[in-house]
Amino acid sequence: MVGQFRDGFYKLIQLNPTDAQYFRNGALITETVRFSHESASVPTNKTTPVGLGTNFSMFVEMYHDSAIAANDVLIENGNGWKVGPVDSVKFAGEVYGKHAPLVKVDLSANKAITSLKIGNVSGVIVGTNITVTLPVGTDISALLPVIVYNGKMITPTTAQNFATPKTYTVTAENLTTQNYIVTVVLA
Repeated sequence: MVGQFRDGFYKLIQLNPTDAQYFRNGALITETVRFSHESASVPTNKTTPVGLGTNFSMFVEMYHDSAIAANDVLIENGNGWKVGPVDSVKFAGEVYGKHAPLVKVDLSANKAITSLKIGNVSGVIVGTNITVTLPVGTDISALLPVIVYNGKMITPTTAQNFATPKTYTVTAENLTTQNYIVTVVLA
């Protein structure tokens, strides 16, 4: 990938390939990309690119089969970058990569469960512990709670056996997490 984008972007100073992450359909996806910026943005007294922590003339180069799309937010080393319009990079009529401008954004740290219900019963949330009291005799071997949360992703998303407490993890946009312990009590 080192020379893959040089022909189309001769004005860009490129960094080594790196893994960037983004959220799609409730899942965290990782792709290898190359961040770069215009060579005119490099001060004359610097020999290496500067500005990954700033907001100027940043771009991302991707492989031709990348799923990254406009308005995705790429996350790399704690930085957030909103993707602009994605253009194909062509040589002799053949697509060999993609390219998009980036705008620095602040990544949200929100990661909280605000409500949890099993059937018609709401859980009681105290800190990071949630207790749901169901009638005696309820089959708790495959329950799927309805969870409302602030954040980008929650796991698990499948039915769980609540014979023992279960841990649910909420992931924020900045990739920090918060665990919640959900306990079902039969009474």
